[in-house]
Amino acid sequence: MAVRNLQDLGEKLRNIVTRLMANDDLVKLLYYSDDDPLNHENLTKEQKREFVFHKLIKVLPRVGPKENAQSILVITIMEARKNPVNGEFKEITIRVESFVPLEQWIIKGDSLRPFYIMGEVEESLNRKRIDGLGQINSEGFELNFLTEEISCYLQLFTITLYD
Repeated sequence: MAVRNLQDLGEKLRNIVTRLMANDDLVKLLYYSDDDPLNHENLTKEQKREFVFHKLIKVLPRVGPKENAQSILVITIMEARKNPVNGEFKEITIRVESFVPLEQWIIKGDSLRPFYIMGEVEESLNRKRIDGLGQINSEGFELNFLTEEISCYLQLFTITLYD
């Protein structure tokens, strides 16, 4: 099913969140704040629902003051545009922001947490089809901002879909 109107975008965004929550390594990187997050057991569906959904993987684009040391993903739809060549197509741009406390950057192994998180997000979404949306394509990443306490990297994904 394609996006018939803008009201459908909320459902599609939730489908993207569901796909991200299915990635157990991504969930562990967000949930466990120690330097070896991948060595922990996978969270159960109930734990994901209670501790991750709308808390660590969010569609509500609001991140308040940090109350804990966990990393957070915020997924938003930035824009939806009609294709100028064929008005029946829309291009949707999805933004994934990865907020990682600086004290958690270093993890066991050869990677840094923000880049490992972004790699897992890309693995979960890039070139995938979600509930009739069309193919999601990665457009790269950039540093969004950096403070004394936290970093925020921004990944962009686009979807071209038939209306």
